[in-house]
Amino acid sequence: MISIRPVLLILFAIVVVPTYGQQLTPDELKFFEAKIRPVLIRECYGCHSNQAGNVRGGLRLDTREVMLIGGSSGPAIVPGDVEESLLFNAMVHQDFVMPPKRKSTGTEGTEKATKKAAVAGKGSSSKAVVGKVCPDLEFVLENGEETTLKELTKTKGVVIFMYPRANTPGCTKQACGFRDTTKEFAAAGFDVYGLSYDKPKSQLSWKIKYDLPYHLLTDDKKQAIKCFGASKEVTKIKRSHIIIGKGGKVLDIANSVSPQVSFESALEFVQGL
Repeated sequence: MISIRPVLLILFAIVVVPTYGQQLTPDELKFFEAKIRPVLIRECYGCHSNQAGNVRGGLRLDTREVMLIGGSSGPAIVPGDVEESLLFNAMVHQDFVMPPKRKSTGTEGTEKATKKAAVAGKGSSSKAVVGKVCPDLEFVLENGEETTLKELTKTKGVVIFMYPRANTPGCTKQACGFRDTTKEFAAAGFDVYGLSYDKPKSQLSWKIKYDLPYHLLTDDKKQAIKCFGASKEVTKIKRSHIIIGKGGKVLDIANSVSPQVSFESALEFVQGL
């Protein structure tokens, strides 16, 4: 039997644990060591720790870093996203069972309500779907100002291209391709934006260096790129682009494309509308 208390603690950890690379605050660290780690030791370390010997599924849970890396099935926790966090799903026996040979008993309704409440206020993690209105998302511009997808698509459509890292050869080729065709996109009724996990300062430097005429967005909450299907592992990005019409309806998504195919196929698509 799984009591609701360990499940709620795991849920809390998933929601509050910072994104990879950020530090826990003293209060978060104290909470984790006092409330979360004992649950992991009791329920999980027998199979998923450095002391386990043959670690099942390549998944270790004894440090935050290895939880974010995960095992063969993906990251154990995805900060702020309960649905994608395998650890929570396993603890409540949704997709597979962990610990083994246990059954949940009557906690499903409470867990479902708790999950809904936990995700609320963290921003939608829903996937963008062609033909449907995209969930609203938040971005930081290269100048430090904040904006949202709803604001960007209020009067025009947008083409948002995603790249692994600013100021690298392949990404520069992609960005310059969109730079050189910006007028064509505008004539078709679309603004162009770049999007990555790079800090605004790096984005601004790159924008100035290559005279990029459009804004570069930072996905500082690690939600938009995932929503667009371009996330790879924890902090990596598949070169991609998404085309969204005025009002927010998703028109096209292209993931794992080459730099040249990205801007050429995007332009061909909008000109064909």
